[in-house]
Amino acid sequence: MIMKTRRRTRVMKRMNKREDMRMNKKKRMVKRMKMIEKKIMMKRRIEKKRVRTIKTEKMRMVVKKGMMRRTKMRKKRMISSRLIDASEQSLQNSRINENSKMITT
Repeated sequence: MIMKTRRRTRVMKRMNKREDMRMNKKKRMVKRMKMIEKKIMMKRRIEKKRVRTIKTEKMRMVVKKGMMRRTKMRKKRMISSRLIDASEQSLQNSRINENSKMITT
């Protein structure tokens, strides 16, 4: 009778051990999965930030380009206005010359 109970307890212990092992394995797997998920989330967060920075950089570049374009346009306008002024001046000069010629003749 004692032997039987002892054997049973031994068997039960072994069974419990196995179950514990299984549970531990499951727990470990769950932990690992959670860790992996966390890592993935962190990566995503970092990527999002990176994307954001890239976007901001692109925006900055676009703004810079816009500024450059504006300055270029301004310069062009200035030059063109100067040219127009110069051409008008030359026209007036030629008119004055013509008038003076008319007067002299």
